[in-house]
Amino acid sequence: MYAIEFSKLAGKRFSKLDKSIKKRIIDKLKEIRKSNKSRRFLESLKGVTARKLRIGDYRLIVDVDDENKVIYILTLGHRSEIYKELHEFEE
Repeated sequence: MYAIEFSKLAGKRFSKLDKSIKKRIIDKLKEIRKSNKSRRFLESLKGVTARKLRIGDYRLIVDVDDENKVIYILTLGHRSEIYKELHEFEE
């Protein structure tokens, strides 16, 4: 089972979300935690090592540490805004 860790930025943004969006994110993260193949939920991003998780109109940018079984939530946001931040995670 994978542990889930939020960065300070992701935690702050998560706390500001609507209750229904939070529930959808939590439900998806629970599903991923239990899965032995967590990467099947995650999509690669061009030019960065991070991956994305789509949940409705929201995207979570994550990094997976398979050795320690941790999924780090780096940032999250609405799909119309989140991709503008990806340069911060470039290789």
